[in-house]
Amino acid sequence: MSTLTQRIPNLFLGISQQPDSRKFPGQVRDAVNTLPDFALGMLKRPGGEFIESLTNATASGRWFSILRDQNEKYVAQYADNVFRIWDLATGSPHAVNMGSNTGVPGSCVIADVKTTLANYNAAVAVTKTRLAELNTAQASYAEILAGQDATQEELFDVRFNYSPSSVPSSLYDTYLYSGILKDADGIYTVKNADTLVSVSTTLPAGYSLGNERTDEQPKLAAQGYRVFTAIHDVAAANTPAELSAALAAMNTAQTNYDNAVADEATKLGLYNAEIADCAITTVPANAYLKDASPDDIEVLTLNDYTFVLNKAKVVERTKKEKEAEARWEGASRCLPANWPIPSRGRPSSCSWAYCWSAVAPARGRTSPKPSGCTG
Repeated sequence: MSTLTQRIPNLFLGISQQPDSRKFPGQVRDAVNTLPDFALGMLKRPGGEFIESLTNATASGRWFSILRDQNEKYVAQYADNVFRIWDLATGSPHAVNMGSNTGVPGSCVIADVKTTLANYNAAVAVTKTRLAELNTAQASYAEILAGQDATQEELFDVRFNYSPSSVPSSLYDTYLYSGILKDADGIYTVKNADTLVSVSTTLPAGYSLGNERTDEQPKLAAQGYRVFTAIHDVAAANTPAELSAALAAMNTAQTNYDNAVADEATKLGLYNAEIADCAITTVPANAYLKDASPDDIEVLTLNDYTFVLNKAKVVERTKKEKEAEARWEGASRCLPANWPIPSRGRPSSCSWAYCWSAVAPARGRTSPKPSGCTG
């Protein structure tokens, strides 16, 4: 087979399941972790963010979304003969009333489901708050604990003055921003962040000589200085009393969080008990969702309404609709095409009476001729 060459301007038309011969230029068979955008090009798919575990969700089932507006979005699942819905932004479950003739047992009280669900969602919110408070208390305790001991820091920074400033490459002057200079007379100049700490033959308290950096600073060396890193002693930032208070605050936060977790588990148990009471084990024979598997469910959301289609349901008219249709079909067979339709009062002729008497017995019923007809 000869090689074919094709020039494709971009790949922004998305995935197509059509055969290659019927694809438009720019369509692809598959796009993994990509997001085509006409303005920005082929982008990498944004990363996911964990929001919440979906309570009572099952591994299988029909998943779909309900997007009403920017502030009202849900993710839903149909499995085990029931619908489950969660808030897309928070992961909080929502109560679903399956309605009548769906197999909902008599033990199911939707009001109790809503009450226990509201209590559970409130407990989840409290747990999140207590967890945030615990994290803050733990971070504060760790910081204060680290500040209990004195530490040492190395100070060394050399900076430059350019003259003129508009021509940086012309002339420059090197000066010590942090560190220690020692001149030929043995006088130490100590600076910390461009602040002059001392000029003396002895080093000030809390400072000592670090590594010598003279060979790295020829301009300062040319001025007769030896250059050193300054070792600065830093006192403890926090007191034992502050550490004790931070420990007590952290223990309190831990207790509050543990209590919130326990309360959430209790509220979840009460909610799950109500959900178990509403489990549908048998679907009525005449129910719309009878024999519907997750693959048979299709949904369509229009504004505030979500319509559910059961593809396994055979669409047919009711018994009354069929009888009405049969009556009119019988009447149309016995009336001439140009026969005037009688008024709501008396029939216009006995031919109508004959038609009625012919159609009624076909339903297994007997009916007198309409009033006003003879023969």
